Amino acid sequence: GCGALFALAIEDRNKEELMDSLDVPRKVIRAMDLHTDQVRLQENACGTLKALAADMECERFLMRIGAGERIIRAMKLSFSDQHLQKQTCGALINLSFDPDNQISLFRMGAGRLVLEAMRAHPDSATIQERGCAVVWNLATNHANKLSFLNLG
Repeated sequence: GCGALFALAIEDRNKEELMDSLDVPRKVIRAMDLHTDQVRLQENACGTLKALAADMECERFLMRIGAGERIIRAMKLSFSDQHLQKQTCGALINLSFDPDNQISLFRMGAGRLVLEAMRAHPDSATIQERGCAVVWNLATNHANKLSFLNLG
């Protein structure tokens, strides 16, 4: 399942085949759509998407096929689940380097949700670090800067 794909996607040598010939991103998104209430599946799926977003081209492709929306939906599934929030924040870091993605993700609520995850896990250094990285990436886009001030 998604856990095995996550393990494979971590290895750089596997990414091209996973992205292209095996069409893993679409399969992961399909699994996320079929099992919206399964926290562990969503966690592993977000980890897989995080690992596959290795460069701008992959990042843009993942956003085009709906990865951003699925990660946002997964975040909302359980703010109390630290493992899920680590993976969702990590995936958002990797998807938020592209300026167009920064605007799209912010409009989807990524800034607000990341801040909420950080508030839910003040003692998790990983979530705090990843959350700050997402906020940094999103706030580097001028279109998002003023809106961030309103989030608190």
